[in-house]
Amino acid sequence: MVVAIAIACALGIVSGLLAAMASGHWIYIALVASGPTALLGLAMYFALAEAGGRYGAWLIVGIGSIAFSLAAAALTSRMAKRFASHTKAEEERT
Repeated sequence: MVVAIAIACALGIVSGLLAAMASGHWIYIALVASGPTALLGLAMYFALAEAGGRYGAWLIVGIGSIAFSLAAAALTSRMAKRFASHTKAEEERT
């Protein structure tokens, strides 16, 4: 379970870093970074659930990767835009 949460957090960090560089396209970056892992996690969960097992870690990886990626990308995008506007305002003053 800890590994599943760590994977989802790592994808969120990667999405956040990429979104900081291209803050105008943060939602696309987050979905591209976490989409394949989310689909794999959900597919594995449903495939293994049909076999009778309980594999909640795959569900956490699937849903958590999307959630963490979107949250991190939105946060860093907002921070990057704020930093850019603050820097531009400082340049205009001088």
